[in-house]
Amino acid sequence: MTSILCLNQDCLNNIFKYFTIYELIDIEETCSAFKVTCEEIYSTKKFHSYRIELRYLRAEYLDAIFERIGDTLRSFEFSGGGIMDEGIKQTVIDAVSNNCMKLNKLSLNYLHFDNNQFRELQKCFTNLTYLDLSRCNISESRIDCLDGEKFKNIKTLKLAGNVQMSGAFFKSMKHVEKLDATYCYELRYFEFQQFLKNCINLIELDVSASCQVIPEDQDILEQILQYQPNIERLIMNGVGIERNKEILSKFKHLKHSSITGRKFGT
Repeated sequence: MTSILCLNQDCLNNIFKYFTIYELIDIEETCSAFKVTCEEIYSTKKFHSYRIELRYLRAEYLDAIFERIGDTLRSFEFSGGGIMDEGIKQTVIDAVSNNCMKLNKLSLNYLHFDNNQFRELQKCFTNLTYLDLSRCNISESRIDCLDGEKFKNIKTLKLAGNVQMSGAFFKSMKHVEKLDATYCYELRYFEFQQFLKNCINLIELDVSASCQVIPEDQDILEQILQYQPNIERLIMNGVGIERNKEILSKFKHLKHSSITGRKFGT
């Protein structure tokens, strides 16, 4: 019978590309030929994007995974949980911070950071164009605020469900084009207004259910028109303002808008 070791490298690559990262890490221990093949697979587009789900996580493999594919990764997603093991959370933060310097897209959801953890995580923000930190319990009193100039490549910023965030976290980020700040109940008007003034070219904005962001005596649509006339998508449901067709008609690039007057929670 022909041994698998008789197959050429292309055949081995075609077989090995169907294995999971966990299986590859185990297989590479078999022999030197398999190790070479696994190393080739680690550097392919198969691992340009990687998602870890907590329910399928095998924590003992975490360090090995990032050592092998960290430099290849361009997109990484991880959704933790408010009651997840602190050791696993720290391992994920350490692994991403120390191994994933070429990331363009990072999504970390349901991870609660302290100041030191967030500062460590920022090491891999340099090349990011997409950052999703939804439901991470971000509050300016707990973590350092971002330096907008330092992270000027971030175009899409998602912060949904950070219920204690006032807005100082992102107000200086000039280069954001798409902001999701939904369900941020403590988002404040003056911080939000400063973001509108600072931002160079905002094209998508969603602050639905961020019910403290708009004071009753402020015409926020007029201000958005003044500071961000190039908006293409505007969603402000549940913030307590009425749809004003006259003002909306002045946005020359607006393709979609959704505004409901009832304030969230009332």
